[in-house]
Order: sequence, then C-alpha cells, then structure tokens
Amino acid sequence: MQAWQQLEVWPASPANRLIGETEGFFEIMGELVKRPGVQGAIVHDARVAAICLAHGAEVLLTRDRDFDLLPELNSRNPF
Repeated sequence: MQAWQQLEVWPASPANRLIGETEGFFEIMGELVKRPGVQGAIVHDARVAAICLAHGAEVLLTRDRDFDLLPELNSRNPF
C-alpha cells in the first residue's frame, strides 16, 4: 500500500515527467529489435530504451544488464 501511495504522488511532482511512445519511437524501436540477441523479454527492454531515446534521456538507472545490448542508451546501475 505504501508503494502505491508513493506512485500516486510522483506524477504531481514538478521534477518528474511521464513519458511514452512519441513520433520517432517506432523507427528507433525498429533499429533496436533488428539486432542479434534482442528477442523474448529483451524486446520489452528495447521498448523502454526506445522510449527513453525518443525523449532524449541521458541515462537510465537500472540493475538490468540486458540494457548492455542497447548501447545507444547510457544505462548505469544505481547501486
């Protein structure tokens, strides 16, 4: 319950911006999923990376090492 309450607060913060698919997303996604090794669950990671890239994200904080297959997006383990 506490986690959900925190999730409800985040969109109201002026420091946060919710992002999703935009123009250019499908072109970026297409390039990412065509490479070797991007299959199965990694396709979802490619979707996340494409959304981030389309929005100009500078870094993705994640512990998921599958993002190493997508070097266009700078990913870093926050721990």
